[in-house]
Amino acid sequence: MCADNRTKKIKLLDQQYQVLCDWSVDASPWDMCQVPPSEVAMIMNGSGKGVIRFINFSNKQLVKGMVIKLRQTCSGNTCHDEDLYITVGTALYMYTLSGKLVSTVYEDTSGGSKCKNHSYLIFILL
Repeated sequence: MCADNRTKKIKLLDQQYQVLCDWSVDASPWDMCQVPPSEVAMIMNGSGKGVIRFINFSNKQLVKGMVIKLRQTCSGNTCHDEDLYITVGTALYMYTLSGKLVSTVYEDTSGGSKCKNHSYLIFILL
């Protein structure tokens, strides 16, 4: 699966990278992570807000799943131990795969950066 931010399309590819099907979306796809066994959680941003859209990819088809609506745009996501971690600005949030906010894992509230509106938290779960 690939996401085209410019054309706002999600594409399902085969082993030879041929497009099996595609799906136009209203917001720009930004990041995605695999959610076992055959689903992805995709960040889409538009109009100053973000959503996490779950997309199933089975039988050579893309199927829309659950949506988690967020209050602002997102910059990254990953799935670890059946929890979904989302970065929003300078904060890291943990959600269940059913869409429930569990906790704020980390948030930089120092506000000391001159580029505050353009700084994002990047994380790696080991």
